[in-house]
Formats: sequence, C-alpha cells, structure tokens
Amino acid sequence: IRKLFEKELNILTVTDNDANCAALAEHRYGAGRDFENMAYITVSTGIGCGLILNDKLYRGVHGYAGEIGHVVLDMFSKRICGCKNAGCAEIFGAGSHLEETVELAEKSGKTTAIKRPADGISLKEALLKGDELAKEIFDTVVNTAATLIYDLTVILDIDKFVVGGGFLNFGDAFTEGI
Repeated sequence: IRKLFEKELNILTVTDNDANCAALAEHRYGAGRDFENMAYITVSTGIGCGLILNDKLYRGVHGYAGEIGHVVLDMFSKRICGCKNAGCAEIFGAGSHLEETVELAEKSGKTTAIKRPADGISLKEALLKGDELAKEIFDTVVNTAATLIYDLTVILDIDKFVVGGGFLNFGDAFTEGI
C-alpha cells in the first residue's frame, strides 16, 4: 500500500504498526504532546504499545519494542498465544482470545449470557445484564492492562500513558478499573 500511495499521490509514505502510529499521533497532537517519554497502550483485538522515549518513537533493535501483548504473565499456562508462546498477556486481555476464554469457562461448568461468537460487543452486552462470567472476563482484561502499565512504569519510568483501543467502548468502567 505504501508504494501505491507514493506512486498515485507522489508523496513520501511511511507504514508502521497501529500502536506506533497512535503513539506518534498522541505525542505530536494529543494527550502525550507535553511529555518527552510516553507510552500509548492499545487494548483491542490484541494488546500493543507504542513507545516514545526522549521525544522519539522507540522501535528497539529488531523493531519489536512495545509488543507488550506478548509479555508472559503466566509461564505455567497451557493456553497458547498467536505468537506460539504460552501465557502471554493477550491470552488474558485481548479480544482475539474471548471466544476461547468463554469456551474454557463453559467446559468447566460455568454458564453465561455472552453471545457467540464472543467479542467485545457481546461481552459488553452480557456485562450490562450482570452476567458473572462477563464480569470475571472484563476484570481480567482490566487487570491485564493495569499489570502491563505497572510493569512499563517499573521498567521505563514513563511520564505519561495514553490508553486506546476497542475496550475504551466500555467507558469509565475500563479506564477507572485500570
């Protein structure tokens, strides 16, 4: 797509992952504009992070910096992430694993009002109905995001965190939970 844009519009075009682009936008024009060091955290289908360190986007040596969805939170988990590791944060806190989470809960005997296929919309609907499993899953998503933010605070001593992504559709319950 980059080459197409450059050819058709005759402009320099840069592509990057969504969290990095959002971090740049927030740093230049949004909630992170007055901060030299900030992190943009996205909690949606996946979990990602764009890092601005010393006023520059930090990609790391191999370009993987900020892939916090693949931080291992439970090294003994039997659940496998899309990256092929076990126990990654995305398993517990991303929309891409909601269906698996609901299936596992139902296999253990729990019932739920979460409609199938499970996604953020069906999770929110069930949560508003007072569904216990939906509350448990939502709390896990919130706690996963909070843990990752805490870990980044301890590791990088970040000035500012900006949170985005599909789970913001849960409103104050999500942001205040973090």
